[in-house]
Amino acid sequence: MRRVNISVILSFPLPLFSSDARPVERITQQATKHLGIDVKLLRVGQLCGHTKTGHWSTSEMWPILFATAAHPDVNALPRFEKKSVDWIPVNIAASTISDILLSSTSIPKGEYNVHNITNPHPIPWSSLLSMLQPSLSSHLEIISMKEWAARLNGLADKGVDPADVPGLRLLQFFENMANEDDVESKLF
Repeated sequence: MRRVNISVILSFPLPLFSSDARPVERITQQATKHLGIDVKLLRVGQLCGHTKTGHWSTSEMWPILFATAAHPDVNALPRFEKKSVDWIPVNIAASTISDILLSSTSIPKGEYNVHNITNPHPIPWSSLLSMLQPSLSSHLEIISMKEWAARLNGLADKGVDPADVPGLRLLQFFENMANEDDVESKLF
């Protein structure tokens, strides 16, 4: 068994945020380089509900946003004019991951492979809203994210219980989204 000084592998500065993916990438690159370990790094985009069951964890941000939108004092969905949706159904991502990990393709020893698992066909946020509206029990307003966050803030000011309005648990996050509303990019 080959012994490697772990400080050699970890001899690079870590970014400020531990949730950032870069430290993992750097550690696995160093492991490949110094230990000759074959690495398949999977970068997975935003997962969404299963294509057949539609199940999507209600503790995730997007289901929380949609559930909060239906509250009578919010009664709206945010308009993200310059954003696109590139979500990947969880079963499609799982199948892709299985294909990658179980592939019999020969990889040279010590090879570092990165796989970006993303939806190749993003759609504008407005298209998603158009698809959702017919299935909603009542018509929801389409408003700016700033206004949406302000309505949520109003509920917080009234002392509404976060158990009744799940978006209150993510209020700061939604306020940050409101401040970035004009930036053109994909949504998670």
